[in-house]
Amino acid sequence: MRPLLSRYLPYPAFVGLYLLFDWATYIDPMYGLNITPWNPDPALGLVFWLIHGRKAALPWFIALVAGEVLVRGMPAGLPLTLLCSAWLVLGYGGIGAVLRRSFSSSDIFDNRRRLSAWVLIVLLGTTLNALGYISLLSLTGRIPAGEWGTAVWRFGIGDTVGMLVSMPLIWVLFSERGRARLHAAVWRWETLAYLALASFVLWSLFGSIVRSEYKHFYFLFLPVIWAASRQGLHGAMLAVFVLQLCIITLVKWTHAVDIQFYELQLLDAVLALVGFFIGIVVDEMRQVADELKHTLR
Repeated sequence: MRPLLSRYLPYPAFVGLYLLFDWATYIDPMYGLNITPWNPDPALGLVFWLIHGRKAALPWFIALVAGEVLVRGMPAGLPLTLLCSAWLVLGYGGIGAVLRRSFSSSDIFDNRRRLSAWVLIVLLGTTLNALGYISLLSLTGRIPAGEWGTAVWRFGIGDTVGMLVSMPLIWVLFSERGRARLHAAVWRWETLAYLALASFVLWSLFGSIVRSEYKHFYFLFLPVIWAASRQGLHGAMLAVFVLQLCIITLVKWTHAVDIQFYELQLLDAVLALVGFFIGIVVDEMRQVADELKHTLR
């Protein structure tokens, strides 16, 4: 019984967690559809695909259909919902297949070259996926005439930012070795300090973010650079993910859906990439220093 549970339990657990992510980030939807400013659930799906391969396709399809029914009330109708969910599974699965073929089980975020390759695959994959998904909705009349480009832009940004910000931390948490390295890197009092600084800066800025037009967003680089320079990539992962959660929480709490949210998301994606590359460089320098010390001994 125990081997059966360990073999099949991850699939319903994935569906449940995917629905939780979908519900939590269903903010300011475009025409009531699955077109939102931030979609971290595909990042969870990609990690699941990297672990299980094509076996992840069916639970991912079930999770997408369940999200349309339970979270959005199936605004596109059953036939189109099934068709669009199948398209998304094929598109996301294609990204997962390319990532699985390009990287081994543990080296996606090990150096700058691999990190750059991951970013490029995600950008190209989400762009193609958005073009197909929005075209299906547009051809069936769910997207008004003249809004196709806006919908592609919004959906593509939501998926891209969700994957770039969320996937590294989710990937680390799904790995026993990754969890150990994350614990060793960030289990310090200093972590609370830069997370508190990040939350305070974001809260301070958010009250005037509509009027300031994000002119003071650069203050958020302070906690991210602090985390990346002191704790490497794992610190940067944690800092940018917490910042994104704070942004989503503030948007829900203040109902600030009238701001140009996609601009804020683009800035957050740039913030994440800067933090990741600084963290990678710090990790590489520490590895070289450790190897040099070992050689000298």
